[in-house]
Amino acid sequence: MTFFIYRQSKQTKGFTMNYLFLHIIANEHSGGGKGKLAAAEVKNYLDEKKVPYQFYRSEYAGHAIELAGNLLQTTLKPWSKDLQAPYPLLVVLGGDGTLHEVTNALGDHFDIPMGYIPSGSGNDFARSTGIPRESLEALKLILATSKPQELFILSSLDKTTGQNTLITNNLGIGLDASIVAAANQSEKKQSFNRLQMGAFIYLFSAIKVLFQQEGFPLSVKINGEAVTFERAFLVTCTKHPYFGGGVKIAPNASSFEQNLELIVVERIPLYKILYLVFLLFRGKHLESKNVYHFNAKKISLATSSKEYGQMSGEIIPKQGFDVTLSTVKRFFWF
Repeated sequence: MTFFIYRQSKQTKGFTMNYLFLHIIANEHSGGGKGKLAAAEVKNYLDEKKVPYQFYRSEYAGHAIELAGNLLQTTLKPWSKDLQAPYPLLVVLGGDGTLHEVTNALGDHFDIPMGYIPSGSGNDFARSTGIPRESLEALKLILATSKPQELFILSSLDKTTGQNTLITNNLGIGLDASIVAAANQSEKKQSFNRLQMGAFIYLFSAIKVLFQQEGFPLSVKINGEAVTFERAFLVTCTKHPYFGGGVKIAPNASSFEQNLELIVVERIPLYKILYLVFLLFRGKHLESKNVYHFNAKKISLATSSKEYGQMSGEIIPKQGFDVTLSTVKRFFWF
């Protein structure tokens, strides 16, 4: 369902209201209902300030891709300082998964900027870039901005299919993806979400997967050199520090710099894993001999066994991986 609201804009202290026309794709289901509350706050504020906008509600999985694709064909324009106001700005309201979908719907139109109002459960992209995680504060930052800025995001090329996917957070193979998959498959997930206790199902799933996840062969090619792991357990390639809703897996990674980072942990005894988790929350895990850390402009990953994967929290069913990861620059509005 699409809502259209337009009112004559005016200048308001702090920013110029008639500079932008917002096209907001909103996933009201994000964050266990947080998206619905955020959408209501945003619409009320825009109505109060008489900011012109059009509101598009994402109703089902993949709908945000369709909505963004339609806007790309009919409305959105590459950024240029010479464009006449109001500029049609795409804004995503939702979680990291919704942002991931819309980013890929825009494809290689990197010069069409996106604003982002986080309303998911993790919000790692917002956390890494300094975008406020409170919906109104994120909206005010969008309205106060007069031009986009460039960020680096991941680009993953599947060598088997030739498909290229853009990733705003990270690519994970093994443990973290298996935890998300187990949580999504749990019969208890819906009940916990209704009670606003969704995090507990992930905790229970993590405990279960820690015992079940086996090591798997992994080949890494980086800077022309090959590295082989016989029993990889957790594999995360990222452009910014966070995964899993605020866990700083790659403390030095930055979306403002070109290089990407890879973290690999091999299967070790459970007591060592628990100690590694302790080090992780203290920010000392990279000092462990059980953690392998790489930094490069391009990294290739290949597995011979079928494993779960995840891209920005979106599950990839069990498969063998043969991918090359690099970075691309695209415009964001904040």
